[in-house]
Amino acid sequence: METTFMDLGVAAQDNMLGAMETSKSYMLESMKAWTATTRKMMPDMSAMPGMTVLGDMGSPLGMVSMTYDFAEKLLASQRSFVEELVEIMVPTPTS
Repeated sequence: METTFMDLGVAAQDNMLGAMETSKSYMLESMKAWTATTRKMMPDMSAMPGMTVLGDMGSPLGMVSMTYDFAEKLLASQRSFVEELVEIMVPTPTS
């Protein structure tokens, strides 16, 4: 079976995603260990008058969700733009 450019592209993407998953796993384990250690040294911010960890910014997960929702919309918009651009640039067959 002949290897195509698409096959190579998919294989490269799979390798990249695998490496990212491995890296992410290591990072999360490191952060768990770091947080467990440093949490013992941090003051309880909610016990300090007028202090909260994030103030009026909302919950951390809410902020992550809002940011990624925006990123998804932005990426979808960019994909739509590029798809339209390619359609314009592809020569139309002449009869």
